[in-house]
Amino acid sequence: MHHRDATPPCRCPALSYDEWEGRRVMFTQKPFLTRRVPRAFGVSIGVEEEIGALRRLALALDLPLGEPPMVLERVRGFFRGELLLALGTDTGPENIARLDGAYLAAVHRGPHETLGAARARFVAAIGGERGVTPREIFYWYTDCPRCRDARGGPVTIILARIGASEA
Repeated sequence: MHHRDATPPCRCPALSYDEWEGRRVMFTQKPFLTRRVPRAFGVSIGVEEEIGALRRLALALDLPLGEPPMVLERVRGFFRGELLLALGTDTGPENIARLDGAYLAAVHRGPHETLGAARARFVAAIGGERGVTPREIFYWYTDCPRCRDARGGPVTIILARIGASEA
């Protein structure tokens, strides 16, 4: 089998989720390979397959992956989203996006179908505690289907952009 046809090995990050709750994350021109994903009724369709396709594309283009392994989803509307795969390089194809700014993290333990409610609670808490409305929200899918069950169910880190980069 040619390496481009192979399914990439699991790259789920080993995270201490308690350390991520409330954590402030800074991105300074962090590169991500992107891919559009369809959504229906606010939920992404076939996200696991799309993540696999994005990883295979990075492998085919010989793009090094970032550390920690990170796949984000950015909601682009009720019917479309965008997946972002963290890269360990600044060069690549035209579909590289760069994230810049200060983000606040919240950990969601539960099915992806409940992310919308978790997001609303997180945004409300940020508004109440910090007096700001996040500019962007990302979902960081931290586990693959193989690891999800072993870890006690899906865990998603919600990242909310709360300010500009301090670089």
